[in-house]
Amino acid sequence: MSDVRVAETTDVEPRGSCEARLTALRERAARVQHDVNNPLAALLAEAQLLDLDPTLGDEHRLAVRRMIELCRRVVGSVRRLDEIRDSEGG
Repeated sequence: MSDVRVAETTDVEPRGSCEARLTALRERAARVQHDVNNPLAALLAEAQLLDLDPTLGDEHRLAVRRMIELCRRVVGSVRRLDEIRDSEGG
C-alpha cells in the first residue's frame, strides 16, 4: 500500500511543479509584452510621423519605411506571446 502512495505522490508533484512553471512563464510573457510594447509603440509612431515629413529625402524615407516594417514585425512577434499567456489554465 505504501508503494501506491509513493507513486501517487510522485505523480502529483511534477504536475504541480509544471503548473507553477507554466504560471511563471505566463507572467513573464505578460511582462515582456508590456516592456516591449510601450517603447515599440512610441518608436513606431515616431517613424510613421517621420515618414510623413515632406522634406525627407528618398534615401532616408526608404530607411524610415524599413524601420516601420521591422517595428511591425516585432509587434507581431510580441503579440504571439498571447498564445503563452492565454494558454489553457492561464
